[in-house]
Amino acid sequence: KGFDFSLFERNKGINSNHTNNTKYKKTGTTICAVAHKDGVVFGADTRATAGTVVMDLECTKLHPLADNIMCAGAGTAADLFATINKMNAELQMQRMNTGNESRLSHVEHRLQDYLFRHMGHIGCALIIGGFDVKGSDIIVLSPYGNTFHAPYAAMGSGSLAALSVLESNYKDGLSEEEAIELVADAIQAGIFYDLGSGSNVNIYSVKKGGMEKKFKYREFNQMVYKDIGLFDFSKKEIPVISKVEVPWKNIQVEKVAITDSDINMG
Repeated sequence: KGFDFSLFERNKGINSNHTNNTKYKKTGTTICAVAHKDGVVFGADTRATAGTVVMDLECTKLHPLADNIMCAGAGTAADLFATINKMNAELQMQRMNTGNESRLSHVEHRLQDYLFRHMGHIGCALIIGGFDVKGSDIIVLSPYGNTFHAPYAAMGSGSLAALSVLESNYKDGLSEEEAIELVADAIQAGIFYDLGSGSNVNIYSVKKGGMEKKFKYREFNQMVYKDIGLFDFSKKEIPVISKVEVPWKNIQVEKVAITDSDINMG
């Protein structure tokens, strides 16, 4: 039947009669992925924001969907976690029913359909990647459901800074170590030049043999508590200000045996 716009005029009338006081909070993130000759490397910062307030210094933005598929997410944290958990459960059921390894094409088509159906109201910008029977691949999904494949990608508010690093230094045939350093440099650029990105660099490397986690690969926001010198407990002589004499001296302590009759009397 195609699209149904019958409720458009109704919604327009409702909005015109009511003042919308909803204030949206700006989100911030830098995520990226780089393909190398053996797999894919993912990277992300760890800062979660609500407008100008930093809500979490250690927010996880890299989520394994399966043993061979990784997802990096930017956008609204609640939407992201709900979408990831939904897809994770679906892939687990698929593996249990078929006995086959999860495929990137399955994840791409399911998430593409899910996000397009909600027309951008689910705030998830995703980078999907990993290694399956067809080899390694990177897939980028927008909140509106459009997708494209690329050898490297970056998303989030810090993606422009990250892309400048990726565009300048990416080359075909990178080794895993070179890809990890390139991803770390890209995320670092996002942390330095985007106010919504910050804290540390997390890395995931996905290849045929599995995936390897490198959390806090680079740390820029360590919680270090320093001694500010309010108290001085050094060992030294302290002058006596006042002295109180104890009024009793030569106290003697005697041991007295208590019998059962004494206890009953009491």
